[in-house]
Amino acid sequence: MPTAVRAQIDLPAGDALLAAAALADGSYAAASRYTLYRVDGQAITTWPWTDVDRAAFDPEAAVVHVTLVTGATFDLPLTEERNRSFTQTLRERVQNSVVSSSSTKLDDGTVVRVAVRRARDGELFSQVIAPGSVDLSEPVTAAAVDGLESRVRQAAGLL
Repeated sequence: MPTAVRAQIDLPAGDALLAAAALADGSYAAASRYTLYRVDGQAITTWPWTDVDRAAFDPEAAVVHVTLVTGATFDLPLTEERNRSFTQTLRERVQNSVVSSSSTKLDDGTVVRVAVRRARDGELFSQVIAPGSVDLSEPVTAAAVDGLESRVRQAAGLL
């Protein structure tokens, strides 16, 4: 990452850049201890690791597919260098934020996951990750999700 691009990233105290990669469109992606960054000109987009559900590298296409806990997705198309350090760091940072997780299949076949994640300050919290079609006002669904969340929180020592 060029020094001028690196200088645009305002890292909070205690944070550090761990890896960076040039992207095919001329922008850059960077992974810090706490955040995923995309620097495109003067625009900087950030995602705390607790917002990243998963990231998968497609080596044939040289693209990292990122899925957020909201269900939104985006791609980070790498240059021909296919920066292995960046892809490994990305995976490690996502995994590091997950303390425990489990999933269940609802009666309609929808899969709901609950993860206990570690925030930047070290605090643990639970996240329910489900498609927007999940109706928590339906008592059977709410009970299934609440039960799963309770079990995952208990396994992580939060209850």
